[in-house]
Formats: sequence, structure tokens, C-alpha cells
Amino acid sequence: QGQILAGKSKCLHGLCELLSYAIARRKQLDLIENQKSICQDLIASVTCAITCCTSNPLNVTNQNKCAFLLPELISVLKSSKDLILLCGVACILNVLLDNHGNV
Repeated sequence: QGQILAGKSKCLHGLCELLSYAIARRKQLDLIENQKSICQDLIASVTCAITCCTSNPLNVTNQNKCAFLLPELISVLKSSKDLILLCGVACILNVLLDNHGNV
């Protein structure tokens, strides 16, 4: 029931936008280490929340609502050398593509 509410209420969309913002901030080279750490914590927390909205049970509808993130996530995979950021991106990709029948 909570997954449906998250999808219909635009909460999930807001989480995706917050994730996109945190990734963009983490990629900025001029951030001090403390700020990078805060961005990483935010990425981990938002990834966890998106996981709750898309998994256990699997919710393909909500996975589809997050699909607009895929080009940005793939771009990070191709261009970043930041291993901590890449770990967060790999986690969210796993959530979005897990057992997805339309990929």
C-alpha cells in the first residue's frame, strides 16, 4: 500500500529529484570533504527510500517512474572516477533494473 501511495503522491518523483541533486553536488570537485561526505550520506539514504518504493515486493510501475534517472546514472558510470559515488550509482541501478521485465 505504501509503495502505491509513494508513486501516486509524487513522493517517489521527489526522491528521484533529490538523488539527482545529491549526485550532481557530489561530482563538484570544489566541495570540501565534509560536504562530499554529506552528499554521500544523502545518496545512500535516498537510495534506501527508493528501494523501499520499488522492492519487496517488486513494483515495476515505480521502477518505471524512476527511469528518467537512467541516462544520468549511466553518464556517471562512464565519466566518474569517484569510487564512493560509483558505489551509490551502482546500488540505485541495481534497484531500478532488478527483475525488470521491460529491459
